[in-house]
Amino acid sequence: MYETDDIDDDETAFLKGRTKSANSEAFERAMKSSKPFLLVHSKSVSLLCLVVLGMSNVVPWLAFISCGDYFTYLFPTRSTGFIFPVLNMSLLTAGTILTTFQGRTLSLYTRLLVTNIIIIFLLLTVPIYIGPSLTENKIEEPTALILTYAVLGLCSLCVAVNQSSCYGVAGVFGGEFICCLESGKGWSGVAIIGIRMGLKFYFGRSGEEREEGRARR
Repeated sequence: MYETDDIDDDETAFLKGRTKSANSEAFERAMKSSKPFLLVHSKSVSLLCLVVLGMSNVVPWLAFISCGDYFTYLFPTRSTGFIFPVLNMSLLTAGTILTTFQGRTLSLYTRLLVTNIIIIFLLLTVPIYIGPSLTENKIEEPTALILTYAVLGLCSLCVAVNQSSCYGVAGVFGGEFICCLESGKGWSGVAIIGIRMGLKFYFGRSGEEREEGRARR
């Protein structure tokens, strides 16, 4: 550790310059020694990718908590609003610990790309399969509830692996990359809330139109 009182302005500037240079050199070495997914050697594209990855880290959880009324409709006798946070945070912690000790056994592309593909697939199973199957009595409520918990749990594990890997890479390259991850989280919140508001407005108007049509009949 350095005592800041013992370092003059020139030495402080020198240390900051070395840190910035080391981060830049780490980025350049990584770009030269790897084959990026889009095959574009650009720092701007890399920063944009980190914004998108930051969004993917919180979209699964935001999707679940913003659809609380939907899950109340599916499971009216279940306290999903209390179980979801406990399940999510528990598996996030477990996944982060697992990634810390065993993450290097998988390549970075696997930890980032594959986990995001799994998250997208899992999130689509709730509105496409679980919800419709339950309302049409194709599956029973306990089975649908277990499947929903499994989807959230697997999403949490994938997010833990993805998020830990993202911040590990960003920590090597510097604060600019970490800021991109954090900004992605903020933009994802705005996007999810916007989509949610649009859907509620659309379905609300559709419900009112159906009620008016029935009244006219």
